[in-house]
Amino acid sequence: MTQPAAQLDMFGHVLGAYAATAERPMDNASLYQAVAQRAGLDQAAVTRVEPIGEAATPRNVFHRQVRWYQQSLKALGLIERVEGKRGVWQLTDKARRDLHPIRRPLKVIAFSTDLGVAMWSAAEDVFSALEVPITLCFTSPPYPCACRVPTATSMPGRSSTSCVRRWRRSSSAWPPKPRWS
Repeated sequence: MTQPAAQLDMFGHVLGAYAATAERPMDNASLYQAVAQRAGLDQAAVTRVEPIGEAATPRNVFHRQVRWYQQSLKALGLIERVEGKRGVWQLTDKARRDLHPIRRPLKVIAFSTDLGVAMWSAAEDVFSALEVPITLCFTSPPYPCACRVPTATSMPGRSSTSCVRRWRRSSSAWPPKPRWS
């Protein structure tokens, strides 16, 4: 395991934990475990206690950080407390509806810098259309957890093996074969 994840990464780990269990609520203990696993945190990072606030009350730093992200997700309308249950949260209907794979063959440029371009698309749709040299392709399989546990936001009926095969097939389309004039 590694050292604590960067702040921005932790937001993705918390949201990802809820997305992986989109059809059922998640209690805080399960959330802490899922986030620690996703972030690759060791036991020392997860159980570290430090004095917090003016009263210097000892608090678990990791749990406090995860709860802060819960509140951020709540403010964004992505999660909600389960009525009548303390420390149990779930994705909102809005989040279940809006968190989905891209519709093919749509390709969207998320952002562009001097260092490169970030795109949201099905990999095979992008790789098959490229005719420029590529220095680096950094990609991830779509909804990797959803391949194991089908949900409303996943690709139902797909096993983790079929997801890996699809990913390998799409990346084999690159680099394109030279086109001679």
